[in-house]
Amino acid sequence: MASDDLVLLKPQQVDRQTGKVAEPAIFTTREILRTEYDMAQSAEALSQRKGFGIGEGKIAAAVRAVEKADPEKPFTLDSE
Repeated sequence: MASDDLVLLKPQQVDRQTGKVAEPAIFTTREILRTEYDMAQSAEALSQRKGFGIGEGKIAAAVRAVEKADPEKPFTLDSE
């Protein structure tokens, strides 16, 4: 409890009538708090992106490579 890295997220809740702890305090560390913040920022940035970030040329080349992998058994992928 004396660590400078400890962060209080939610204080202990005490029942006013009984004086007993209704809910314990919730703590985390600065490192975990930073990690969770960074994850939330990354998730937000990713949610703003359109598509998967792979160029059309690379996608087409990959599809062609798969379709032509076995010349004896050619096939064509549908657009889905």
